[in-house]
Amino acid sequence: MAGRIKGAVFREYVGWLARALGQKQLDQIVSRVTGEARRTFAIGQPHLGILAASWYDASSVHGFLDALAEGRSDAEMARLATEGARGALEVTLTGVHRAVLRVVASPDLHARFAQRLWNTYYEDGEVISVRAASGSQRIAYRKWRSHHPALCRITTASDLVVFPLMGLRDVHVSQLSCIANGDGECAHLVEWSA
Repeated sequence: MAGRIKGAVFREYVGWLARALGQKQLDQIVSRVTGEARRTFAIGQPHLGILAASWYDASSVHGFLDALAEGRSDAEMARLATEGARGALEVTLTGVHRAVLRVVASPDLHARFAQRLWNTYYEDGEVISVRAASGSQRIAYRKWRSHHPALCRITTASDLVVFPLMGLRDVHVSQLSCIANGDGECAHLVEWSA
């Protein structure tokens, strides 16, 4: 079993794709999803019918992401992950969540609460977030059964939104390892200016 994924951010990612690619192309992507996974999505509906508070089998999300990747270059998938993560988080991190990140969040608090935050979006996986050096944080995901290369990219890119909301400038992320490449964990480095 591949675990389950909460609809919240995935719903907003799909909404961003609808704006970026157009609903017609989004519906074409869903039409290529096969098997039971296809039943998860409602063609022509806003956000493909995905509900923010519902949990979805990771295999359905994987089927959608595989269909999205069909015929696209690695560079284009990287762009869709990065821009889509930004678009989805800009929608979900609003109001109180955004204010909390601006006022009290820090890389040290991220390290302390990363697992709790992760558990609101993924049913499985272990997060290790540690200060690598001054101006950088290493974040790794282990035992992540619901992993998918596109989800890994989206998750990595999400720190391009989260860390700037902490008041950090010039935030950059770089992928260090990925389960899809045979590595034991997915890890990335977040770097910023003080």
